[in-house]
Order: sequence, then structure tokens, then C-alpha cells
Amino acid sequence: MSEDSSRDHPRRILEALDFAEAFEAREEEHRSSTRALLVPLLEVMDAFDRVLAGGEEASAVSRSSCRLIAQRVRRILDQAGVAPTAVDGEVVDPERHEIVEIRETDAAEDDVIVEIIRQGYKWNGGMLRYAQVVVGGSKEAKG
Repeated sequence: MSEDSSRDHPRRILEALDFAEAFEAREEEHRSSTRALLVPLLEVMDAFDRVLAGGEEASAVSRSSCRLIAQRVRRILDQAGVAPTAVDGEVVDPERHEIVEIRETDAAEDDVIVEIIRQGYKWNGGMLRYAQVVVGGSKEAKG
């Protein structure tokens, strides 16, 4: 190793560190902007879910159209790595679910999700939005 290249070594290390820091900053900015895009899409999905659950209030044609649009948005979310976190019948998990109501019931076990008010989603190894759920509670537990 020549004397000139040994003097360049610390400079190269510093340049590599600067590059790594700039890369990490760009990655964080990308994650932040992606999150800013995904959260509003979840609100759109909520609106579709409300229309589709509307029963006879919505015409069959509008429900069919909404169903197709919702499927497209779900595919986009799937491709972005966004996954739902709540399933009816599973035990509530405080790491993924927010309990908004405890419904007295004989049919469901305690702490089991009986209704999903607003779906939650995970993305990029973390929670994008917590699910709002109703869980069952036995009558005996309250008495």
C-alpha cells in the first residue's frame, strides 16, 4: 500500500459513512411518504366497506361497482405489503387491536373478536393502523 493510498483510507471511510447516512435518510423519507399514501387509502377502504355493508340502502349496481373498486384497492395494498390484522373469532391482541366495546354474549368466549368496527393493517414489520374491535364477554364474568 502506498503512502498516498494510506492517507486516502480515512477519507474513503468517511465518504462511505456519509453515503450510508444519506442512504438511510432517503430510505426513511421513502417509508414516510409511502405511509402518507397508505393511510388515506385505508380510509377509502373504510368507505367502501361501509357502502358494501349498507344492505338494501345501496343499489345492487352501486354495490357491485364499489366491490370491484375495493378489490382493486385491496390488490394495491397487498402489493405494497399492507395486510389486515383482525379476523372475527380470533382472540384479541392488544398489540394489533383496540377494543371499542365488550359485548355480553353466551356464544363467544371472553376476549374473542365478535365484530370488526374498523379493520387494522400492518405494514413494513409494524402497525400501520390498529383494528377497532368488539369482543365477547360472558354474562357470568360481569356478575
